[in-house]
Amino acid sequence: MMCHRFNVKSDLRQIVEPFGAVQVHADSVPDADCYPMSNVLILRRDPDLNEWIIEFRQWGWLPSHWRPSEKYSTRKNYQRQRFNARSETAHSTWGFRRAFASQRCVVVGSCFYEPYRDGGEARYTTDSGLMYFAGLWDDWSNAEELVRSCTMLTTNANPLVAANRTGRLRQPVILTELDQVTRYCNPEISERAQFEDLLKPLSWDVMTIHRPE
Repeated sequence: MMCHRFNVKSDLRQIVEPFGAVQVHADSVPDADCYPMSNVLILRRDPDLNEWIIEFRQWGWLPSHWRPSEKYSTRKNYQRQRFNARSETAHSTWGFRRAFASQRCVVVGSCFYEPYRDGGEARYTTDSGLMYFAGLWDDWSNAEELVRSCTMLTTNANPLVAANRTGRLRQPVILTELDQVTRYCNPEISERAQFEDLLKPLSWDVMTIHRPE
């Protein structure tokens, strides 16, 4: 299983402050661990006003073009299979490529969890405190509901994560600097090559593993 659990240990003011003018569409941060189908905090750019937006979105990708099918009869079945997307292929995969070009966001967190080699789950933190997980967003609607969703991009595990986890050796794409977040979320940038350097595993030496007790 790829990244399926994280949390946020910060208040809304601390998250918003570095970004200047922000449209705040959330009144708090999640007070428990976030799992697929949870409402999670994301930051994205408003392409018309050129301002940041912070808002809640459901963690489980549901693109605007989705329709029920024999394989996925309900949206939730579809979403539960798409809370992560591979950073290496999202730009060319039919379900993600439009959003990859113009609807990028970051999911706000303080740590994430991965299966630990000796059982349980290890928790990973960074020296910078907050993490910004690279992601994508989209809106889907029908006559009954509007679903604002997101997914989290993953990459190869760095040496710290790879040495301690089981299963697929993957981890989230983690941004830690404001200029990285700004470039990744810039709606005027559409080509992967313009921010490909951001889609690499975060260096292991700025991360700390907290093993299961």
